[in-house]
Amino acid sequence: MDDILKSITDFACGTSYDDLPDNAVIAAKERLVDTLGCALGALDCDTVAVARTLVGGPPPKGLAGRILGEDTAYAADNAAFVN
Repeated sequence: MDDILKSITDFACGTSYDDLPDNAVIAAKERLVDTLGCALGALDCDTVAVARTLVGGPPPKGLAGRILGEDTAYAADNAAFVN
């Protein structure tokens, strides 16, 4: 592992929620709510409809994912693609 990757890994593994400053927690929550809002707003758009036609078939055992707004299980990578 190179030095940069090691320093990033050490930082990520050594950081806990309590170590985060309040403004970082607030910013992360804002981004999460914004992302979910955009995803919910796009449920019926043409681009998502096309993406849904590209995924299908049962997921491999233990590798299932869900597309936002649907109950059907898909392969995790396909669900991530559509979401």
